[in-house]
Amino acid sequence: MILVLLIGAGASFLAFEASYRAEEERTRLQFDGYASTLLTGVNKELALYFRVLESMGSLYDLSEQISTSDFNEFAEKGLGFSRDILGAYGFAQWIPQSYRLLLEQDPEDAFSIVDRGRQGFQPAPVRSGYVPLMFQDPPDGLDIPRGYDLARDPDMASAMQRSFARGGPAVGGPLAGGGHTGFYILSPIMTQPQQTPSLIVGRLRLPALLERVVTDDQTKRMQAILRTPTAGEAIPEQPATTYDAGRVLRFRAAVPTADQILLLECTAQPAWVQKSTSEKPLWILAAGGIITALLLFVFHLLARRTQRIEEVVDQRTRELQASKRELEEVMRERMRLETEILDISSQEQQRMGRDLHDSVGQKLSGSVYMTKALRRQLESQHVPAELTETAQNLHETLKESVTQIRRMAHGLSPIELVPAGLADALRRLAREAEEAYQITCAVKADGEVLPINRKAATHLYQVAQEAIHNAIRHGHATALSLDLESEADHGSLTISDNGSGFDPAQTTGGMGLRIMRYRAEILEGTFAVESTPGEGTTLTLTFPVKRA
Repeated sequence: MILVLLIGAGASFLAFEASYRAEEERTRLQFDGYASTLLTGVNKELALYFRVLESMGSLYDLSEQISTSDFNEFAEKGLGFSRDILGAYGFAQWIPQSYRLLLEQDPEDAFSIVDRGRQGFQPAPVRSGYVPLMFQDPPDGLDIPRGYDLARDPDMASAMQRSFARGGPAVGGPLAGGGHTGFYILSPIMTQPQQTPSLIVGRLRLPALLERVVTDDQTKRMQAILRTPTAGEAIPEQPATTYDAGRVLRFRAAVPTADQILLLECTAQPAWVQKSTSEKPLWILAAGGIITALLLFVFHLLARRTQRIEEVVDQRTRELQASKRELEEVMRERMRLETEILDISSQEQQRMGRDLHDSVGQKLSGSVYMTKALRRQLESQHVPAELTETAQNLHETLKESVTQIRRMAHGLSPIELVPAGLADALRRLAREAEEAYQITCAVKADGEVLPINRKAATHLYQVAQEAIHNAIRHGHATALSLDLESEADHGSLTISDNGSGFDPAQTTGGMGLRIMRYRAEILEGTFAVESTPGEGTTLTLTFPVKRA
């Protein structure tokens, strides 16, 4: 009887322990899946934020070509999407002391250069030069006044130096409320002359970013925070999920942000864990106790009861296998949703491109013809030459604005619905890169490459666009080549540059390389990186070509 008791109790405990551990692992994997989805959303929101922030450089170039009132009207009516993403943004530029006098005495748009003092903002003393905030949208949206001299703010001044040194965004001082609330972001406008450096000033609000990402019920029930690491705090190299004391699930992951690292922490309290964990282990334990009790009283039924235990264990094994298949299905669904998010982002960019081209572009084109007619009318009426010259200048300015609007529209919606649309878009991308960065960019496109559909063509175009930007910003390349070709049932897109290169074995790559790999997966293709420090980089995306 004692042997029966020991065997029954031992078997029940082992079954309970196995089921408990399996349930604990399933719950951890489920939580890890939700937290990973949240991390992916945060990274995508940050990538979109910085992409929109850097695109404001084209807007700054436009601001120098039209009046302040016209520019404000354009920003108010035409940049709703950018304002939704950025919340608030502005432009700052280095000016000498002599230009300060002109700004503060401008009868139409005067503002003062100010510093932050103990009593608040006050007029800045006379200095040889300043870096004031020249414009912000919406007004006072950055929580600093227009005319605030960023060069006198230690955090801002340090961020300016880092941004120009790295040729990309840098984190400035914290927003009101501290680093958990958010930061100012400074991004250099590289198209401006070096003697008059210009910057885009953004406001990155971390709680607002999380609110856009946390949308479903599961992630809402988790406690998520995006923050800066404390002094001496260890930064996890890979996302990790752990059980803390009291069965508290905790997920920690590093989030690269400009030139700093943030920490994403997700916590699931015991109530969430308990709700997500089934009662199977308790039922198994109870069943084992009942079986053991029956074995003690009915020894001759030992064989039958042993068979019953085996059946229960087999049933629980099948249930665990079903749970595993369900978890795999959840992971596949997450992959599908991530792909759908990228598709929606591309569709929204294409819609914005069409709106720019069909609405703003058409109106500006009409204005070009109207100013041309005005100039001819003034010439025929023998008015003073100054008026005729003014009309001509207005005509030229509107023509340049039309060109910039069309360039922006092509950048947002680059692929035409024709077989050669991808090749034409790549050639146009190469020309724009040559014009913007004074480099050489050669394109070799096989006319037989048919990338199946517009969705696939758009992914290939965006891989080329990201590769060109990375080569110029990070590799300082002066010559690039794009090669689009096809063989049999597959095609390939190869981008090579003569930049500084890097060692792929020593780095996992930045956000750009990860997104390019992800786009290759969407196309059911492969992505390869070949690079050597000092000898440039070659990126190759191979994808299937489904011909009719």
